[in-house]
Amino acid sequence: MGPLNVGTHITEYEYDGTDEFGTKLANGVYLYRMVVKDDSGSDFKKLDTGTDQFFQHGFGKMVILR
Repeated sequence: MGPLNVGTHITEYEYDGTDEFGTKLANGVYLYRMVVKDDSGSDFKKLDTGTDQFFQHGFGKMVILR
């Protein structure tokens, strides 16, 4: 997946803007939340990167404009 730079809008991760069925999402603002677990099903320890200000209650925001 490559390094993610949370909150800086810079990433090597590429999302194609489609839903789970492959249909393109409409233009708009979408809220997202990532849940990442290790092989045993335990949550990863939170890494403080100083970017928590970009998230409210664990949610981020993504804008799709075509």
